[in-house]
Amino acid sequence: YGGDVQGLIQALPYLRSLGINAIYLNPMFEADSMHKYDTSDYRHIDDNFGFKGDIAQLKGETDDPSTWQWTKTDKLFLDFVQQAHQQGFKVILDGVFNHVGRDFWAFQDVLKNGRSSKYAGWFDIRDWNPPIKYIAWDTGSEPTDHGALPVFKKDAARGLADGPRQHVLAIAKRWLAPDGDASRGIDGFRLDVPGDIPHPFWIEFRKTVKSIKSDAYISGEIWTWA
Repeated sequence: YGGDVQGLIQALPYLRSLGINAIYLNPMFEADSMHKYDTSDYRHIDDNFGFKGDIAQLKGETDDPSTWQWTKTDKLFLDFVQQAHQQGFKVILDGVFNHVGRDFWAFQDVLKNGRSSKYAGWFDIRDWNPPIKYIAWDTGSEPTDHGALPVFKKDAARGLADGPRQHVLAIAKRWLAPDGDASRGIDGFRLDVPGDIPHPFWIEFRKTVKSIKSDAYISGEIWTWA
């Protein structure tokens, strides 16, 4: 029914005929659910929207951005962005940076290795005795061992703990300027539940985004009076 990246490309002329000049997409990053707010990998566009199984073929990716690769689906998405730009559109992605899914690669490492995980400091773990208990966005403030949306650990001074802070900023750079080329990248972010992350992070996030693309659009999902 056209509900993938190729469908987006095919729909561009029709959308333009309606007078539309911006496209905001709900979460596109790799995730297990239909709604995609349970990210398992910000580095890649979900392969259900492109070429199923292409992410599984990647080898050697780590938290170091220099190891990150582009899948066939990623490349198709960047082609969509290029064609959208050529037809007069701006493209906005949903940035779900407060929490991830249980299958997020770093959280899986924590579940496997516990305190010894390199990513132990990325998440709000309250009890390391197996099964570990953590704060999850979908279960509130009580520690759980089954929440579907583990939250990133917060830091009052920087907003997010150092690991996830650096990762999210690197992810923003990756999609705003693929391989350093801002003309090939998206045009901004809609930010999911930004009020759940201390404000200092968003100040840094905005500076990072605007340094890459000065006219980038940033919209925060604030339900209460901002």
